[in-house]
Amino acid sequence: MSARTITIVPALNGFVCQVGCQQVVFNDVAVMCCHITAYYKNPEAVEKSFIEQAVNPMNSSVPQPQGYREPAPFDTNMTAAECAQGVAGLRR
Repeated sequence: MSARTITIVPALNGFVCQVGCQQVVFNDVAVMCCHITAYYKNPEAVEKSFIEQAVNPMNSSVPQPQGYREPAPFDTNMTAAECAQGVAGLRR
């Protein structure tokens, strides 16, 4: 198996690496580089390891926090005062 294309996107607290169709998140650039080096040496083993140790495994639903509600449908005619954040007083 050959290595898949890797795209690295900086995020607020780290990096999101797109590897093929999967995303892997790192919060330390040295750790990210170490994993990328290992991946290019043995892509199959590293992919297997990441899938087996996934925090959110494939085909599983991410648990929602207690009290979670689905957001209301997007309404392009909604004013800022009608927005849920405005109503709940959550605006910054």
